[in-house]
Amino acid sequence: MTNLKEISDNIKNKNLKEALRLCEIYNDKKNQHIIFNFKGVIHLIKNDLELSEQYFIKSTEIQPKYEDPIKNLYLVYLKKKLFNKMLVYAKQLVEINELNDEYNYQLAYAHELNNNLGDALKYYTKYLDLNGKNKKQAFNNIGCMYLKKNKPKIANEFFLKGIKFGEDQIIINNLLNSYILLRDLKNSEIFLNKAENFDKNFIEFKYNKAKFLILKNQIQEAINILDENKNIPKFFITLLILYSNINKKEECEKLLKLSKDNIKKEPEFLNYYGLKLLYEGNFSKGWEYYEYRNSKITDFYKDIKEWNGEKINEKSIVVFNEQGIGDSIQFSKYIIPLTKIAKKCNFHSSKKYKRSF
Repeated sequence: MTNLKEISDNIKNKNLKEALRLCEIYNDKKNQHIIFNFKGVIHLIKNDLELSEQYFIKSTEIQPKYEDPIKNLYLVYLKKKLFNKMLVYAKQLVEINELNDEYNYQLAYAHELNNNLGDALKYYTKYLDLNGKNKKQAFNNIGCMYLKKNKPKIANEFFLKGIKFGEDQIIINNLLNSYILLRDLKNSEIFLNKAENFDKNFIEFKYNKAKFLILKNQIQEAINILDENKNIPKFFITLLILYSNINKKEECEKLLKLSKDNIKKEPEFLNYYGLKLLYEGNFSKGWEYYEYRNSKITDFYKDIKEWNGEKINEKSIVVFNEQGIGDSIQFSKYIIPLTKIAKKCNFHSSKKYKRSF
């Protein structure tokens, strides 16, 4: 009679055809959830994500707290880039075992991919408090989130914490990036050399080198690197911005015509394009694209429906500031007329500005 260990051994040894055959003839109904999970693993190894997903879901339907298929569904949705579904299963794992350091890391990472940076920080911190093994990666990821929040100084502090657990080309390049954003030429040069010694062909190094050259005002050398790699969205966007800043409008328009359609789903490009249109006076399209700014798509009440001008006399509305203090002061005057058409109006300001408002 077929046993579970025999199936497991065949999967480990990549004898997938035999493992699947053994699953088909296995007839102990009380272990059906394990068999479905095995089938899911087999199809996951074969990169048949649709079929593997179906089997893992069947397994969880029989045993909702069976951790293996939940962990596997997390991987399936990571591969499929369905980060919202990935988050659902990461939450389930932590609900089953909230003191499992790895589950807290996975939940933090899922929140990060969904741009829930506050929640991601919470669970990365919990992972570190639980003495998770991969502290370098956790500190690195926290640093990356602060870069997304446009806080390079805080990001730099976390990268420096992470590098104490070992150097690799990723954290070296992230440190380099943070020093460039801080306009710290001395440390930028130190880490530029370190990053080059790791791998001068690493794409992040090439990008950082271009930004370093811009910082040093070596514009043509930066353009050469960006142009050579303009098939990669962030190189293309940086080249566009650089051309705009040095008033090379013709080159900018030529580049837009050439590659705009290839990256029109990139939020960073859409934000740049919105600013460009606003600068040119095309306000209707400009404001539309400006909605893709990074400060809006991270954190901030993403579970609450956005107001689109409909009647709210029987509803509450929350207003929050997600950009600089100048913008917040300038636009806060619109809260007063808003209070006259909403049942209740709340204004949420960051703590450091609360007293001013």
